[in-house]
Amino acid sequence: MDEPQIQMPVEPGPRAAAQRQTGFRLLRFFSIASLAAIARAQFVLAVLYQRLAVRDFIEAHNIHHVAPRVVENVLGPRFSSLIASSAGFDATMYYARLVGKNSYKPASEA
Repeated sequence: MDEPQIQMPVEPGPRAAAQRQTGFRLLRFFSIASLAAIARAQFVLAVLYQRLAVRDFIEAHNIHHVAPRVVENVLGPRFSSLIASSAGFDATMYYARLVGKNSYKPASEA
């Protein structure tokens, strides 16, 4: 009589493992999709923040130049003759004008 053969369980080899993993890889899909979404959001935010920073920088720069221009536009026409007449004076000449004309002595005579 022939003895029945007992089949031993065969461990799956690399070919069987590859056949088992050929299905849809959900984890890989979500990882790649989230990477793409984060990269896209990072690019959009970087461009937006750069434009906002440049706009704020220009505004801050212009604020410092507004006040002197307003003063110049308001007071310039009234005092333009005074500014033009005092163009060649130094500090001692201004002091002499304030104190009196007789007290002015040039630096070379003192």
